[in-house]
Amino acid sequence: MGGHEEFDLYDALNLQRDASMEEVRSAFRDLSRIYHPDKHAVGLNSTNDAVVAAEQAFLQVHRAYRVLGDDVLRAFYDRYGLSGIRLAESLSDDEEDLAPGGQVTVAEDRLKLLEDRVLRLMRRNKELRVQRLLGLQGSFTLAAAAGPVPHAAHLRRRYRLQYSAMSHSVQLAVSDKLKANIGCAAHVQGANGAGAAKLMFSTLARLGPLTSLRAAANFSGTFPDVDLSLTRSVTPHCMVQQRVQVSPDGTTFSLTVNPWLTRTLRGSLRLAVGEDPGVTVGLVGRSSTSGHSARSQISFQPGDGELTTQLKYKPSKDFSFKLGPSLSAHGWGLQATCTKAFTDGLTKLHWVIRLRARSVSLRLTFCRCGLRFAFPIELWPEVAGPLPARELGLALLLWTAPPASLRLLQWLTRVGHHAASNFLRASKEDKLGSGARESGEGGFPDVSEMAATAAAMASEQRRLIASEAERRRSEEVARRGLEILAARYGDRNDVALKDSNGGCRVVDVSNSLMARVRHSRLHLSGTSKSTLPGFYNPRGTEGCEDQAPVLYIHYRFGGIEREQTFGDLEPVLLP
Repeated sequence: MGGHEEFDLYDALNLQRDASMEEVRSAFRDLSRIYHPDKHAVGLNSTNDAVVAAEQAFLQVHRAYRVLGDDVLRAFYDRYGLSGIRLAESLSDDEEDLAPGGQVTVAEDRLKLLEDRVLRLMRRNKELRVQRLLGLQGSFTLAAAAGPVPHAAHLRRRYRLQYSAMSHSVQLAVSDKLKANIGCAAHVQGANGAGAAKLMFSTLARLGPLTSLRAAANFSGTFPDVDLSLTRSVTPHCMVQQRVQVSPDGTTFSLTVNPWLTRTLRGSLRLAVGEDPGVTVGLVGRSSTSGHSARSQISFQPGDGELTTQLKYKPSKDFSFKLGPSLSAHGWGLQATCTKAFTDGLTKLHWVIRLRARSVSLRLTFCRCGLRFAFPIELWPEVAGPLPARELGLALLLWTAPPASLRLLQWLTRVGHHAASNFLRASKEDKLGSGARESGEGGFPDVSEMAATAAAMASEQRRLIASEAERRRSEEVARRGLEILAARYGDRNDVALKDSNGGCRVVDVSNSLMARVRHSRLHLSGTSKSTLPGFYNPRGTEGCEDQAPVLYIHYRFGGIEREQTFGDLEPVLLP
Protein backbone atom coordinates (compact mmCIF):
# COMPACT_ATOMS: atom_id res chain seq x y z
CA MET A 1 0.00 0.00 0.00
CA GLY A 2 1.68 3.15 -1.24
CA GLY A 3 0.80 6.75 -0.56
CA HIS A 4 -2.63 6.66 -2.20
CA GLU A 5 -4.95 9.62 -1.84
CA GLU A 6 -8.07 7.71 -2.92
CA PHE A 7 -9.17 4.70 -0.90
CA ASP A 8 -12.42 3.24 0.37
CA LEU A 9 -13.11 4.06 4.02
CA TYR A 10 -15.20 0.94 4.52
CA ASP A 11 -12.36 -1.20 3.16
CA ALA A 12 -9.96 0.53 5.55
CA LEU A 13 -12.06 -0.71 8.50
CA ASN A 14 -12.96 -4.01 6.78
CA LEU A 15 -16.69 -3.23 6.93
CA GLN A 16 -19.66 -3.38 4.62
CA ARG A 17 -21.69 -0.26 3.90
CA ASP A 18 -24.60 -1.29 6.11
CA ALA A 19 -22.40 -1.76 9.19
CA SER A 20 -23.79 -0.42 12.46
CA MET A 21 -22.06 2.25 14.53
CA GLU A 22 -21.07 -0.37 17.13
CA GLU A 23 -19.40 -2.44 14.37
CA VAL A 24 -17.49 0.67 13.27
CA ARG A 25 -16.16 1.27 16.78
CA SER A 26 -15.30 -2.41 17.26
CA ALA A 27 -13.42 -2.56 13.94
CA PHE A 28 -11.45 0.55 14.85
CA ARG A 29 -10.43 -0.92 18.21
CA ASP A 30 -9.35 -4.22 16.63
CA LEU A 31 -7.26 -2.55 13.94
CA SER A 32 -5.74 -0.07 16.40
CA ARG A 33 -4.36 -2.97 18.40
CA ILE A 34 -2.54 -4.09 15.23
CA TYR A 35 -1.39 -0.83 13.63
CA HIS A 36 -1.07 1.75 16.42
CA PRO A 37 2.44 3.29 16.15
CA ASP A 38 2.99 3.10 19.92
CA LYS A 39 2.93 -0.69 19.65
CA HIS A 40 5.77 -0.60 17.10
CA ALA A 41 8.16 1.92 18.62
CA VAL A 42 11.74 1.45 17.52
CA GLY A 43 13.35 -0.95 19.95
CA LEU A 44 14.97 -4.32 20.18
CA ASN A 45 12.18 -6.17 18.31
CA SER A 46 11.15 -3.55 15.76
CA THR A 47 12.64 -1.62 12.87
CA ASN A 48 12.12 1.80 11.41
CA ASP A 49 10.41 0.23 8.34
CA ALA A 50 7.88 -1.47 10.62
CA VAL A 51 7.08 1.83 12.33
CA VAL A 52 6.57 3.63 9.01
CA ALA A 53 4.36 0.81 7.67
CA ALA A 54 2.27 0.78 10.86
CA GLU A 55 1.90 4.57 10.82
CA GLN A 56 0.69 4.61 7.23
CA ALA A 57 -1.88 1.88 7.85
CA PHE A 58 -3.05 3.51 11.09
CA LEU A 59 -3.52 6.88 9.38
CA GLN A 60 -6.01 5.30 6.96
CA VAL A 61 -7.77 3.45 9.78
CA HIS A 62 -8.00 6.60 11.90
CA ARG A 63 -9.27 8.73 9.01
CA ALA A 64 -11.89 6.11 8.17
CA TYR A 65 -13.08 5.99 11.77
CA ARG A 66 -13.19 9.79 12.06
CA VAL A 67 -15.60 9.92 9.10
CA LEU A 68 -17.61 6.71 9.53
CA GLY A 69 -17.84 7.17 13.28
CA ASP A 70 -19.91 10.32 12.79
CA ASP A 71 -23.46 9.98 11.44
CA VAL A 72 -23.38 13.28 9.55
CA LEU A 73 -19.97 12.77 7.95
CA ARG A 74 -20.82 9.17 7.10
CA ALA A 75 -24.00 10.23 5.26
CA PHE A 76 -21.98 12.90 3.44
CA TYR A 77 -19.31 10.35 2.46
CA ASP A 78 -21.90 7.83 1.23
CA ARG A 79 -23.29 10.50 -1.06
CA TYR A 80 -20.19 12.36 -2.26
CA GLY A 81 -17.25 10.06 -1.49
CA LEU A 82 -13.82 10.96 -0.16
CA SER A 83 -13.51 13.89 -2.57
CA GLY A 84 -16.62 15.43 -1.04
CA ILE A 85 -15.17 15.01 2.46
CA ARG A 86 -11.93 16.73 1.39
CA LEU A 87 -13.94 19.53 -0.22
CA ALA A 88 -15.88 20.12 2.99
CA GLU A 89 -12.65 20.09 5.02
CA SER A 90 -10.98 22.52 2.62
CA LEU A 91 -13.64 25.19 3.17
CA SER A 92 -11.96 28.05 4.99
CA ASP A 93 -13.54 29.61 8.07
CA ASP A 94 -15.67 32.59 7.10
CA GLU A 95 -17.91 34.92 9.05
CA GLU A 96 -20.61 32.27 9.44
CA ASP A 97 -18.09 29.81 10.84
CA LEU A 98 -16.86 32.00 13.63
CA ALA A 99 -17.50 30.78 17.13
CA PRO A 100 -20.26 32.44 19.19
CA GLY A 101 -19.37 35.95 20.19
CA GLY A 102 -17.11 36.43 17.15
CA GLN A 103 -14.23 34.41 18.60
CA VAL A 104 -11.78 32.84 16.20
CA THR A 105 -12.19 29.07 15.88
CA VAL A 106 -9.76 26.82 17.69
CA ALA A 107 -8.65 23.29 16.87
CA GLU A 108 -11.22 21.71 19.20
CA ASP A 109 -14.08 23.48 17.39
CA ARG A 110 -12.99 22.50 13.86
CA LEU A 111 -14.88 19.20 13.74
CA LYS A 112 -18.08 20.86 14.99
CA LEU A 113 -17.73 23.61 12.40
CA LEU A 114 -17.06 21.02 9.71
CA GLU A 115 -20.26 19.21 10.69
CA ASP A 116 -22.14 22.53 10.39
CA ARG A 117 -20.71 23.03 6.89
CA VAL A 118 -21.72 19.52 5.90
CA LEU A 119 -25.25 20.06 7.23
CA ARG A 120 -25.54 23.26 5.23
CA LEU A 121 -24.32 21.51 2.08
CA MET A 122 -26.80 18.68 2.61
CA ARG A 123 -29.67 21.14 3.12
CA ARG A 124 -28.60 22.90 -0.09
CA ASN A 125 -28.64 19.56 -1.91
CA LYS A 126 -32.16 18.91 -0.65
CA GLU A 127 -33.26 22.31 -1.96
CA LEU A 128 -31.76 21.51 -5.36
CA ARG A 129 -33.63 18.20 -5.35
CA VAL A 130 -36.88 20.05 -4.65
CA GLN A 131 -36.13 22.41 -7.53
CA ARG A 132 -35.61 19.44 -9.83
CA LEU A 133 -39.10 18.29 -8.92
CA LEU A 134 -40.39 21.23 -10.99
CA GLY A 135 -39.42 19.23 -14.06
CA LEU A 136 -38.57 22.18 -16.29
CA GLN A 137 -38.91 21.23 -19.95
CA GLY A 138 -38.31 23.41 -22.98
CA SER A 139 -37.76 23.11 -26.70
CA PHE A 140 -36.88 25.39 -29.59
CA THR A 141 -37.13 24.46 -33.25
CA LEU A 142 -35.92 26.55 -36.17
CA ALA A 143 -36.73 24.93 -39.50
CA ALA A 144 -35.23 26.02 -42.82
CA ALA A 145 -35.41 24.97 -46.44
CA ALA A 146 -32.54 24.96 -48.92
CA GLY A 147 -34.24 24.08 -52.18
CA PRO A 148 -32.58 24.22 -55.60
CA VAL A 149 -32.75 27.39 -57.69
CA PRO A 150 -35.15 26.96 -60.66
CA HIS A 151 -33.48 26.46 -64.04
CA ALA A 152 -30.03 26.21 -62.44
CA ALA A 153 -27.56 23.62 -61.26
CA HIS A 154 -28.92 21.30 -58.61
CA LEU A 155 -26.25 22.07 -56.06
CA ARG A 156 -27.05 25.79 -55.99
CA ARG A 157 -29.41 26.54 -53.10
CA ARG A 158 -32.02 29.10 -52.18
CA TYR A 159 -32.39 29.38 -48.42
CA ARG A 160 -35.55 30.42 -46.60
CA LEU A 161 -36.99 30.09 -43.11
CA GLN A 162 -39.92 27.68 -42.92
CA TYR A 163 -41.11 28.05 -39.34
CA SER A 164 -40.03 28.40 -35.74
CA ALA A 165 -41.61 26.71 -32.73
CA MET A 166 -41.08 27.06 -29.01
CA SER A 167 -42.55 25.31 -25.98
CA HIS A 168 -42.00 25.46 -22.23
CA SER A 169 -43.52 23.57 -19.33
CA VAL A 170 -43.05 23.34 -15.58
CA GLN A 171 -44.08 20.58 -13.17
CA LEU A 172 -45.58 21.18 -9.75
CA ALA A 173 -45.48 18.39 -7.18
CA VAL A 174 -48.79 18.94 -5.39
CA SER A 175 -48.23 15.80 -3.32
CA ASP A 176 -46.43 12.48 -3.53
CA LYS A 177 -49.31 11.08 -5.59
CA LEU A 178 -50.34 14.12 -7.62
CA LYS A 179 -48.25 16.13 -10.09
CA ALA A 180 -49.40 18.94 -12.34
CA ASN A 181 -47.83 20.45 -15.46
CA ILE A 182 -48.49 23.81 -17.03
CA GLY A 183 -46.91 24.97 -20.26
CA CYS A 184 -47.28 26.94 -23.43
CA ALA A 185 -46.25 26.54 -27.05
CA ALA A 186 -46.01 28.86 -30.03
CA HIS A 187 -45.61 28.27 -33.77
CA VAL A 188 -44.69 31.00 -36.25
CA GLN A 189 -44.57 30.57 -40.04
CA GLY A 190 -41.52 32.01 -41.70
CA ALA A 191 -43.16 33.04 -44.98
CA ASN A 192 -45.90 35.38 -43.75
CA GLY A 193 -45.31 35.62 -40.01
CA ALA A 194 -48.65 34.01 -39.17
CA GLY A 195 -48.63 31.93 -36.04
CA ALA A 196 -50.56 30.16 -33.34
CA ALA A 197 -50.20 29.70 -29.61
CA LYS A 198 -51.36 26.99 -27.26
CA LEU A 199 -51.78 26.74 -23.50
CA MET A 200 -51.28 23.28 -22.00
CA PHE A 201 -52.40 21.78 -18.69
CA SER A 202 -51.90 18.21 -17.51
CA THR A 203 -52.07 16.26 -14.25
CA LEU A 204 -50.79 12.83 -13.29
CA ALA A 205 -52.34 11.12 -10.27
CA ARG A 206 -51.37 7.77 -8.77
CA LEU A 207 -54.58 6.05 -7.73
CA GLY A 208 -52.72 3.04 -6.38
CA PRO A 209 -49.42 1.16 -6.63
CA LEU A 210 -50.44 -0.19 -10.05
CA THR A 211 -52.84 2.45 -11.38
CA SER A 212 -52.33 6.00 -12.63
CA LEU A 213 -54.64 8.60 -14.20
CA ARG A 214 -53.52 11.33 -16.59
CA ALA A 215 -55.65 14.26 -17.70
CA ALA A 216 -54.54 16.92 -20.20
CA ALA A 217 -56.18 19.93 -21.84
CA ASN A 218 -54.75 22.10 -24.63
CA PHE A 219 -56.29 25.50 -25.35
CA SER A 220 -55.67 26.92 -28.82
CA GLY A 221 -59.16 28.02 -29.85
CA THR A 222 -62.70 28.28 -28.63
CA PHE A 223 -62.86 24.60 -27.66
CA PRO A 224 -59.98 22.80 -25.87
CA ASP A 225 -58.53 19.43 -26.80
CA VAL A 226 -59.01 17.04 -23.87
CA ASP A 227 -57.08 13.82 -23.31
CA LEU A 228 -57.87 11.35 -20.49
CA SER A 229 -55.96 8.09 -19.98
CA LEU A 230 -56.09 5.41 -17.28
CA THR A 231 -53.08 3.08 -17.06
CA ARG A 232 -53.02 -0.08 -14.95
CA SER A 233 -50.63 -3.01 -14.57
CA VAL A 234 -53.01 -5.97 -14.50
CA THR A 235 -50.10 -8.39 -14.00
CA PRO A 236 -46.34 -7.93 -13.53
CA HIS A 237 -46.00 -8.70 -17.25
CA CYS A 238 -48.95 -6.82 -18.77
CA MET A 239 -50.05 -3.18 -18.78
CA VAL A 240 -53.39 -1.86 -20.09
CA GLN A 241 -54.23 1.73 -21.01
CA GLN A 242 -57.71 3.14 -21.66
CA ARG A 243 -57.80 6.50 -23.39
CA VAL A 244 -60.35 9.01 -24.63
CA GLN A 245 -59.49 12.05 -26.76
CA VAL A 246 -61.98 14.86 -27.33
CA SER A 247 -61.39 17.62 -29.90
CA PRO A 248 -63.53 19.93 -32.05
CA ASP A 249 -63.29 17.32 -34.83
CA GLY A 250 -64.77 14.51 -32.73
CA THR A 251 -64.04 11.90 -30.06
CA THR A 252 -61.70 8.91 -30.17
CA PHE A 253 -61.71 5.95 -27.77
CA SER A 254 -58.71 3.62 -27.66
CA LEU A 255 -57.49 0.58 -25.73
CA THR A 256 -53.80 -0.36 -25.60
CA VAL A 257 -52.37 -3.61 -24.22
CA ASN A 258 -48.60 -3.99 -23.67
CA PRO A 259 -47.68 -7.57 -22.62
CA TRP A 260 -44.19 -8.97 -22.07
CA LEU A 261 -44.07 -12.03 -24.33
CA THR A 262 -40.61 -13.11 -23.16
CA ARG A 263 -37.91 -11.64 -20.95
CA THR A 264 -36.60 -9.52 -23.84
CA LEU A 265 -39.63 -9.26 -26.17
CA ARG A 266 -42.57 -6.97 -25.57
CA GLY A 267 -45.72 -6.67 -27.69
CA SER A 268 -48.34 -3.95 -28.09
CA LEU A 269 -51.90 -3.89 -29.44
CA ARG A 270 -53.98 -0.73 -29.88
CA LEU A 271 -57.61 -0.58 -30.92
CA ALA A 272 -59.22 2.81 -31.61
CA VAL A 273 -62.79 3.77 -32.58
CA GLY A 274 -64.46 7.10 -33.22
CA GLU A 275 -63.06 10.05 -35.13
CA ASP A 276 -59.63 8.42 -35.68
CA PRO A 277 -60.22 4.64 -35.84
CA GLY A 278 -57.49 2.13 -36.44
CA VAL A 279 -55.58 -0.95 -35.32
CA THR A 280 -51.89 -0.97 -34.44
CA VAL A 281 -49.75 -4.03 -33.64
CA GLY A 282 -46.13 -3.76 -32.55
CA LEU A 283 -43.19 -5.76 -31.21
CA VAL A 284 -40.11 -4.50 -29.35
CA GLY A 285 -37.11 -6.74 -28.70
CA ARG A 286 -34.11 -5.76 -26.60
CA SER A 287 -30.82 -7.50 -26.02
CA SER A 288 -30.27 -8.67 -22.45
CA THR A 289 -26.49 -8.15 -22.66
CA SER A 290 -26.14 -4.93 -24.70
CA GLY A 291 -28.05 -1.84 -25.80
CA HIS A 292 -29.10 -3.30 -29.15
CA SER A 293 -32.83 -3.41 -29.89
CA ALA A 294 -35.31 -3.87 -32.70
CA ARG A 295 -38.93 -2.83 -33.06
CA SER A 296 -41.60 -3.23 -35.71
CA GLN A 297 -45.09 -1.76 -35.97
CA ILE A 298 -47.94 -2.06 -38.44
CA SER A 299 -50.97 0.20 -38.33
CA PHE A 300 -54.23 0.20 -40.27
CA GLN A 301 -56.61 3.13 -40.76
CA PRO A 302 -59.56 3.44 -43.14
CA GLY A 303 -58.02 3.77 -46.58
CA ASP A 304 -54.47 3.86 -45.27
CA GLY A 305 -51.81 1.79 -43.50
CA GLU A 306 -48.14 1.88 -42.61
CA LEU A 307 -45.39 -0.56 -41.71
CA THR A 308 -42.41 0.81 -39.77
CA THR A 309 -39.28 -0.90 -38.45
CA GLN A 310 -36.40 0.38 -36.37
CA LEU A 311 -33.07 -1.31 -35.71
CA LYS A 312 -30.81 0.09 -33.00
CA TYR A 313 -27.12 -0.69 -32.81
CA LYS A 314 -25.26 0.53 -29.70
CA PRO A 315 -21.54 -0.40 -29.84
CA SER A 316 -20.73 1.70 -26.76
CA LYS A 317 -22.57 3.41 -23.93
CA ASP A 318 -22.09 6.88 -25.47
CA PHE A 319 -23.00 6.18 -29.13
CA SER A 320 -25.91 4.54 -30.92
CA PHE A 321 -27.15 4.20 -34.51
CA LYS A 322 -30.77 3.70 -35.52
CA LEU A 323 -32.06 2.69 -38.94
CA GLY A 324 -35.81 2.94 -39.55
CA PRO A 325 -37.32 1.92 -42.91
CA SER A 326 -41.05 2.47 -43.47
CA LEU A 327 -43.65 1.61 -46.10
CA SER A 328 -47.08 3.18 -46.56
CA ALA A 329 -49.62 4.07 -49.20
CA HIS A 330 -47.67 7.27 -49.85
CA GLY A 331 -44.47 5.38 -50.68
CA TRP A 332 -41.33 4.24 -48.92
CA GLY A 333 -39.18 6.08 -46.42
CA LEU A 334 -35.88 5.63 -44.64
CA GLN A 335 -34.59 7.40 -41.53
CA ALA A 336 -31.10 7.06 -40.05
CA THR A 337 -30.25 8.53 -36.65
CA CYS A 338 -26.94 8.84 -34.85
CA THR A 339 -26.81 9.73 -31.14
CA LYS A 340 -23.72 10.84 -29.25
CA ALA A 341 -23.79 11.19 -25.44
CA PHE A 342 -21.16 13.43 -23.88
CA THR A 343 -19.09 12.53 -20.85
CA ASP A 344 -21.11 14.73 -18.47
CA GLY A 345 -24.10 12.39 -18.84
CA LEU A 346 -26.46 15.35 -19.37
CA THR A 347 -25.84 16.29 -23.00
CA LYS A 348 -26.76 14.41 -26.16
CA LEU A 349 -26.41 15.22 -29.85
CA HIS A 350 -28.71 13.65 -32.47
CA TRP A 351 -28.32 13.97 -36.23
CA VAL A 352 -30.97 12.50 -38.52
CA ILE A 353 -31.43 12.04 -42.25
CA ARG A 354 -34.89 11.31 -43.74
CA LEU A 355 -35.12 9.92 -47.24
CA ARG A 356 -38.20 9.45 -49.39
CA ALA A 357 -38.60 8.81 -53.08
CA ARG A 358 -38.99 12.53 -53.85
CA SER A 359 -37.52 14.34 -50.82
CA VAL A 360 -34.62 14.45 -48.40
CA SER A 361 -34.16 16.40 -45.14
CA LEU A 362 -31.70 16.65 -42.26
CA ARG A 363 -32.23 17.37 -38.57
CA LEU A 364 -29.68 18.28 -35.89
CA THR A 365 -30.86 18.18 -32.27
CA PHE A 366 -28.97 19.26 -29.17
CA CYS A 367 -30.39 18.07 -25.82
CA ARG A 368 -29.29 18.93 -22.32
CA CYS A 369 -31.34 17.99 -19.26
CA GLY A 370 -34.86 19.15 -20.10
CA LEU A 371 -33.88 21.52 -22.92
CA ARG A 372 -33.94 20.60 -26.60
CA PHE A 373 -32.80 22.65 -29.59
CA ALA A 374 -33.70 21.27 -33.01
CA PHE A 375 -32.60 22.56 -36.43
CA PRO A 376 -34.29 20.71 -39.32
CA ILE A 377 -33.45 21.64 -42.90
CA GLU A 378 -35.19 20.46 -46.08
CA LEU A 379 -32.69 19.92 -48.88
CA TRP A 380 -35.05 18.68 -51.58
CA PRO A 381 -38.84 19.21 -51.41
CA GLU A 382 -41.34 16.86 -53.00
CA VAL A 383 -42.62 19.52 -55.37
CA ALA A 384 -39.16 19.74 -56.97
CA GLY A 385 -39.55 16.33 -58.59
CA PRO A 386 -37.59 13.06 -58.29
CA LEU A 387 -34.52 13.13 -56.07
CA PRO A 388 -31.31 13.41 -58.14
CA ALA A 389 -28.25 11.35 -57.26
CA ARG A 390 -26.16 14.51 -56.75
CA GLU A 391 -28.63 15.83 -54.16
CA LEU A 392 -28.59 12.48 -52.38
CA GLY A 393 -24.78 12.56 -52.28
CA LEU A 394 -24.84 16.11 -50.86
CA ALA A 395 -27.34 15.07 -48.15
CA LEU A 396 -25.22 12.08 -47.14
CA LEU A 397 -22.10 14.26 -47.04
CA LEU A 398 -23.81 16.80 -44.76
CA TRP A 399 -25.21 14.02 -42.57
CA THR A 400 -21.76 12.54 -41.99
CA ALA A 401 -20.28 15.95 -41.12
CA PRO A 402 -21.20 15.94 -37.38
CA PRO A 403 -19.73 12.49 -36.60
CA ALA A 404 -16.67 13.21 -38.74
CA SER A 405 -16.14 16.50 -36.90
CA LEU A 406 -16.49 14.78 -33.52
CA ARG A 407 -14.04 12.06 -34.55
CA LEU A 408 -11.57 14.66 -35.77
CA LEU A 409 -11.90 16.60 -32.52
CA GLN A 410 -11.38 13.43 -30.48
CA TRP A 411 -8.34 12.51 -32.58
CA LEU A 412 -6.82 15.96 -32.16
CA THR A 413 -7.47 15.81 -28.41
CA ARG A 414 -5.86 12.36 -28.20
CA VAL A 415 -2.84 13.48 -30.20
CA GLY A 416 -2.43 16.58 -28.03
CA HIS A 417 -2.75 14.52 -24.84
CA HIS A 418 -0.24 11.99 -26.14
CA ALA A 419 2.23 14.75 -27.04
CA ALA A 420 1.81 16.38 -23.63
CA SER A 421 2.27 13.02 -21.90
CA ASN A 422 5.45 12.33 -23.85
CA PHE A 423 6.77 15.77 -22.97
CA LEU A 424 6.01 15.32 -19.26
CA ARG A 425 7.48 11.81 -19.30
CA ALA A 426 10.66 13.08 -20.94
CA SER A 427 10.92 15.87 -18.37
CA LYS A 428 10.40 13.39 -15.56
CA GLU A 429 13.05 11.05 -16.97
CA ASP A 430 15.47 13.94 -17.19
CA LYS A 431 14.82 14.81 -13.55
CA LEU A 432 15.14 11.17 -12.50
CA GLY A 433 18.36 10.87 -14.47
CA SER A 434 19.80 13.95 -12.85
CA GLY A 435 18.64 12.65 -9.48
CA ALA A 436 20.42 9.36 -10.09
CA ARG A 437 23.61 11.20 -11.01
CA GLU A 438 23.28 13.26 -7.85
CA SER A 439 22.58 10.36 -5.54
CA GLY A 440 23.64 11.12 -2.04
CA GLU A 441 23.15 14.85 -2.71
CA GLY A 442 19.37 15.08 -2.25
CA GLY A 443 18.36 14.21 -5.85
CA PHE A 444 15.13 12.58 -6.98
CA PRO A 445 14.74 8.90 -6.04
CA ASP A 446 15.05 6.27 -8.71
CA VAL A 447 11.89 4.52 -9.96
CA SER A 448 13.25 1.17 -8.84
CA GLU A 449 13.94 2.66 -5.39
CA MET A 450 10.35 3.88 -5.15
CA ALA A 451 9.06 0.42 -6.12
CA ALA A 452 11.39 -1.22 -3.60
CA THR A 453 10.15 1.17 -0.88
CA ALA A 454 6.51 0.35 -1.64
CA ALA A 455 7.27 -3.38 -1.66
CA ALA A 456 9.15 -3.16 1.66
CA MET A 457 6.33 -1.21 3.31
CA ALA A 458 3.70 -3.68 2.09
CA SER A 459 5.86 -6.56 3.32
CA GLU A 460 6.10 -4.97 6.79
CA GLN A 461 2.32 -4.51 6.88
CA ARG A 462 1.78 -8.17 5.99
CA ARG A 463 4.16 -9.12 8.78
CA LEU A 464 2.20 -6.98 11.24
CA ILE A 465 -1.07 -8.74 10.47
CA ALA A 466 0.38 -12.28 10.26
CA SER A 467 -0.70 -13.17 13.81
CA GLU A 468 -4.20 -11.80 13.21
CA ALA A 469 -4.43 -13.81 9.99
CA GLU A 470 -3.44 -17.02 11.81
CA ARG A 471 -6.04 -16.36 14.51
CA ARG A 472 -8.76 -15.84 11.90
CA ARG A 473 -7.63 -18.94 10.02
CA SER A 474 -7.86 -21.09 13.15
CA GLU A 475 -11.38 -19.82 13.86
CA GLU A 476 -12.57 -20.45 10.30
CA VAL A 477 -11.02 -23.92 10.12
CA ALA A 478 -12.74 -24.87 13.39
CA ARG A 479 -16.16 -23.86 12.02
CA ARG A 480 -15.48 -25.12 8.46
CA GLY A 481 -15.90 -21.56 7.23
CA LEU A 482 -13.93 -19.42 4.78
CA GLU A 483 -10.20 -20.18 4.70
CA ILE A 484 -7.89 -18.34 2.30
CA LEU A 485 -5.46 -21.00 1.07
CA ALA A 486 -3.57 -18.74 -1.33
CA ALA A 487 -4.00 -15.22 -2.68
CA ARG A 488 -1.76 -13.41 -5.14
CA TYR A 489 -2.00 -9.93 -6.63
CA GLY A 490 -0.23 -8.89 -9.80
CA ASP A 491 0.27 -10.01 -13.37
CA ARG A 492 -2.70 -11.89 -14.86
CA ASN A 493 -0.45 -14.51 -16.41
CA ASP A 494 1.42 -15.31 -13.18
CA VAL A 495 -1.05 -15.01 -10.27
CA ALA A 496 -2.51 -18.50 -10.76
CA LEU A 497 0.90 -20.22 -10.92
CA LYS A 498 1.53 -22.27 -7.79
CA ASP A 499 5.29 -21.73 -8.01
CA SER A 500 4.97 -17.95 -8.40
CA ASN A 501 7.48 -16.34 -6.11
CA GLY A 502 6.47 -12.71 -6.38
CA GLY A 503 9.21 -10.54 -7.79
CA CYS A 504 8.10 -7.45 -9.67
CA ARG A 505 5.03 -9.21 -11.08
CA VAL A 506 3.19 -10.91 -8.18
CA VAL A 507 2.83 -10.30 -4.45
CA ASP A 508 1.50 -12.88 -1.96
CA VAL A 509 -1.45 -11.37 -0.04
CA SER A 510 -2.84 -14.53 1.59
CA ASN A 511 -2.43 -13.17 5.13
CA SER A 512 -3.76 -9.76 4.15
CA LEU A 513 -7.04 -11.29 2.97
CA MET A 514 -7.26 -13.88 5.74
CA ALA A 515 -7.03 -11.12 8.35
CA ARG A 516 -10.06 -9.44 6.72
CA VAL A 517 -12.36 -12.48 6.95
CA ARG A 518 -15.27 -11.84 9.32
CA HIS A 519 -17.93 -14.45 10.09
CA SER A 520 -16.87 -16.59 7.09
CA ARG A 521 -17.22 -13.69 4.66
CA LEU A 522 -14.74 -11.56 2.72
CA HIS A 523 -15.85 -8.29 1.16
CA LEU A 524 -13.79 -5.77 -0.85
CA SER A 525 -15.23 -2.73 -2.59
CA GLY A 526 -14.66 -1.66 -6.20
CA THR A 527 -11.68 0.60 -5.48
CA SER A 528 -8.12 -0.31 -6.44
CA LYS A 529 -6.87 -3.17 -4.27
CA SER A 530 -3.40 -1.61 -4.18
CA THR A 531 -4.77 0.76 -1.50
CA LEU A 532 -5.31 -2.11 0.99
CA PRO A 533 -2.82 -2.82 3.80
CA GLY A 534 -0.23 -5.36 2.66
CA PHE A 535 -0.92 -4.64 -1.03
CA TYR A 536 1.05 -2.67 -3.58
CA ASN A 537 0.96 -2.55 -7.35
CA PRO A 538 3.76 -4.85 -8.57
CA ARG A 539 3.08 -3.76 -12.15
CA GLY A 540 4.00 -0.17 -11.37
CA THR A 541 7.62 -0.88 -12.21
CA GLU A 542 9.06 -0.42 -15.67
CA GLY A 543 7.87 -2.99 -18.18
CA CYS A 544 4.79 -3.94 -16.16
CA GLU A 545 2.40 -1.10 -17.06
CA ASP A 546 0.51 -2.48 -20.05
CA GLN A 547 -2.24 -4.19 -18.01
CA ALA A 548 -3.97 -3.62 -14.70
CA PRO A 549 -3.12 -6.13 -11.94
CA VAL A 550 -5.61 -8.82 -10.90
CA LEU A 551 -6.33 -10.65 -7.65
CA TYR A 552 -6.28 -14.45 -7.57
CA ILE A 553 -7.88 -16.21 -4.58
CA HIS A 554 -7.77 -19.92 -3.77
CA TYR A 555 -10.05 -20.62 -0.81
CA ARG A 556 -11.88 -23.38 1.02
CA PHE A 557 -15.47 -23.05 2.26
CA GLY A 558 -17.50 -25.88 3.74
CA GLY A 559 -14.78 -28.35 2.87
CA ILE A 560 -14.88 -27.46 -0.84
CA GLU A 561 -11.98 -25.67 -2.53
CA ARG A 562 -12.56 -23.00 -5.16
CA GLU A 563 -10.53 -20.54 -7.22
CA GLN A 564 -11.52 -17.10 -8.47
CA THR A 565 -9.80 -14.18 -10.21
CA PHE A 566 -10.95 -10.58 -9.80
CA GLY A 567 -10.01 -7.41 -11.65
CA ASP A 568 -8.31 -4.57 -9.81
CA LEU A 569 -11.52 -2.51 -9.68
CA GLU A 570 -13.91 -5.46 -9.37
CA PRO A 571 -15.75 -5.91 -6.03
CA VAL A 572 -15.03 -9.11 -4.10
CA LEU A 573 -17.62 -11.01 -2.08
CA LEU A 574 -16.77 -14.51 -0.83
CA PRO A 575 -18.13 -17.08 -0.61
